[in-house]
Amino acid sequence: MTNLNRITILGNTGQAADTATSENGKLVTRLSIATHKRFRTESGEWQMKTEWHDCVIYGGNTADYAAKIPAGALVFVEGEMSYGEHEREI
Repeated sequence: MTNLNRITILGNTGQAADTATSENGKLVTRLSIATHKRFRTESGEWQMKTEWHDCVIYGGNTADYAAKIPAGALVFVEGEMSYGEHEREI
């Protein structure tokens, strides 16, 4: 049996990338990406719903590149979906 864990997001960053170094010295970059869905209500009015997606880019050249992405940039993200717990200093 074959499985596939792949997502694709096309949206705009909500703020500048947040970058840190992990305990093992790898660069970790976090992006907050907004996607929008436009739809009609039952009364015929147009509405827009925004969903926010937290993306984590871990290690290598990709995390370094993502660290330079400014707020409001249009981005295309493709990768593996995973859920986990993490602690983050604010």
